[in-house]
Amino acid sequence: MLWRRSAGLLVLVLVALGCPVRAFSADRFMIKPKVSGECRVDSNYYKTESDEREVYTYILRPGVELGYMSAKSLVALDYTADFYFYDETGDSDENVSDENPDGFLGHTLSFKSRTRPLDRLTVGLDDSFYETRDPSQTDVVSDRVTRETYWINRFSPYVFYDFAPRFGAGARYRRTDLNYRTGDEEDSVEHRGIFDLIYHFSRTGSLDLEYQHWKMIYDTTSDYESDQINLILRKQFNRLSFEAGGGYHERRFQDASYDNIETFTYHGGVTWEQGRSQASLFTERNFNNYHQSGDYYVATRYTLSLSHVFLEKLPASIRGIYQNSNYDNVVSDEINNGREDNGYLIAGSLGYIFTNWLSVTGEVGYEERDSNIDGYDYENEYVLFRLDLAYDIGSRNH
Repeated sequence: MLWRRSAGLLVLVLVALGCPVRAFSADRFMIKPKVSGECRVDSNYYKTESDEREVYTYILRPGVELGYMSAKSLVALDYTADFYFYDETGDSDENVSDENPDGFLGHTLSFKSRTRPLDRLTVGLDDSFYETRDPSQTDVVSDRVTRETYWINRFSPYVFYDFAPRFGAGARYRRTDLNYRTGDEEDSVEHRGIFDLIYHFSRTGSLDLEYQHWKMIYDTTSDYESDQINLILRKQFNRLSFEAGGGYHERRFQDASYDNIETFTYHGGVTWEQGRSQASLFTERNFNNYHQSGDYYVATRYTLSLSHVFLEKLPASIRGIYQNSNYDNVVSDEINNGREDNGYLIAGSLGYIFTNWLSVTGEVGYEERDSNIDGYDYENEYVLFRLDLAYDIGSRNH
């Protein structure tokens, strides 16, 4: 049944592209079937302060990448069916429950299309769909540890116009649907408009004045509207790229029991790349977008990553994340008002590239949350091994 459902969805996606694979007749197209297998063990799968449970997760991800590109158009599709299986074990009877977490079929789909009907006009459509138990897919700064199954879809058409050699303007609409299949979390729909006015002060540098307005609609708790404005500087050097932005975010709640909130926001990042080496540092500060039991907070997040490919065959990387989630004077719930969490993650990986289409990766990681409220602390250690196979069988130029 799981295979049948995933195959059916893939057929629908191909039909949505307008024709079967063999009908591509553009300058270039790509067909790349792929599959990956992963085994992961978490020492504290549910990320609880007590009652830690060691769980093995086995994931099989068959999928396909399809692409089409001409002088003025691009269409790209990336899909995998994600089969999750679980097994709980432990060193003592106290660490073993009678039931393992339920296995499920997830989906990961990314679709992009864009075209230039006029020399200065670009029109496009992006769509992404996830069915998963990973809370981070809802929000980059998510502080959730729940394991409910949900699907989230982001549908986003956009238009961009270069109305002068150094000036351009763009508009994007994004609809985000979030639907939980299990648990007590709330479903929601978000309607967001994003507007950009961009000045290119050099060939490799620009200033972007960005304004966003969105409305979040929940099933039961308070809806809200947000307005955010940012000024963003982007600059590209020979081996270094840089981005820094700051602005203001105001959020207004429909329910009078919620106080309206506002904060100064910022984000920034720098990436350096030379040969087989890469290093990046990113930071951001903003409200979380989705609540958990009506809770909102100001998140300040830092991400550092380093990677290098040794001897052309051994990719290695180190990644570290720190996030402060400050609930003080942001939530209506008096229990969590004043709560502050500090979360940490450090992970290292080492792989081996057999060929350009086959590789293996091993990773170890440690994550921790330290909260000033009892019951929210946790520690988790994990180890994973992954095999990736992606073979290009159909790339062709015409």
